[in-house]
Amino acid sequence: MTVSNSSVAHTDSTPTIFVVDDDQAVLDSVFAALRPLGLPVRTFSSAESFLESLADPRPGCVLLDVRMPGMSGIELQRILAMDHAYLTVIMVTGHATVSMSVSTLKNGATDFLEKPYLPDLLRAVVQDAVTTSIQNLDKKNQRDTYQALAADLSPRENEVYELLLQGFENKRVAHSLGISPSTVEKHRLAVVRKMGVDNVTQLLKQKIDATQSLL
Repeated sequence: MTVSNSSVAHTDSTPTIFVVDDDQAVLDSVFAALRPLGLPVRTFSSAESFLESLADPRPGCVLLDVRMPGMSGIELQRILAMDHAYLTVIMVTGHATVSMSVSTLKNGATDFLEKPYLPDLLRAVVQDAVTTSIQNLDKKNQRDTYQALAADLSPRENEVYELLLQGFENKRVAHSLGISPSTVEKHRLAVVRKMGVDNVTQLLKQKIDATQSLL
């Protein structure tokens, strides 16, 4: 079963709060508690129905019950970590153990809540998780854009690109690759243009930013 917060106008980039729990009473109470945040809230009674609903990437957090019939919350968390890592996960349970909380946090959950929880605490934790998800998706988009641009470089342009990133000047690049400095300059200009920057300094910054987005 899915419930949407229809009173909130949203676009594809609006963060969404997903609540996955097999207890309808919990879904209803959490839905009511989260409405003051002003974000779309969607509820699901199973992990399977939630996964089927995921479409284009958008920021959001998943409030996920640990124990459910069928696919468990822990199993769903593993899938999300592999395929939808931009989403943040808050694990919830009425039967918490230290080992369970440690395990879910090690697997990437941003927080672990034990039922029942206070509405104010729930909203604060969810708001932090949504902020983290926005940052995660920004990093994913940055990484994807960089990889798409780099994939358009020819083999020779990629060789020149890698040497430029190491601080080689045109003459040294030419000597390393056995080509003329004028040919290096032609490839350098092509690399800068294809990567959408203005100079080698920006190339290096772009590479550093993309590398950090993988962390």
